[in-house]
Amino acid sequence: MGCVDGFVLYDLPRGYPAAVGEGRGRVWGELHYYRDLEFALARLDAFEAAGQEYARVRVWVQLAGRRAPAWMYVYPSRVAVARVGGTRCPSGWCRRVP
Repeated sequence: MGCVDGFVLYDLPRGYPAAVGEGRGRVWGELHYYRDLEFALARLDAFEAAGQEYARVRVWVQLAGRRAPAWMYVYPSRVAVARVGGTRCPSGWCRRVP
């Protein structure tokens, strides 16, 4: 579990979250490590870009006592979130339980 500063998290009615870089806020999530990063990123890029919604950006994740570089998929803007009816997750954590 880690967090990224400078982003705000929204819950989209489509069933998944959207982080928007607004220069304020904190988003919490899981950090995944891959043995073959290039292969994993190619698969994730194909999945996340399927609807042309998300862009991959480089961020620093705050972990327990250290920081780590990571890739994160972000939504274009608050306007785009509003267009699809998203609502803000004030805690910075959005986890749906089936």
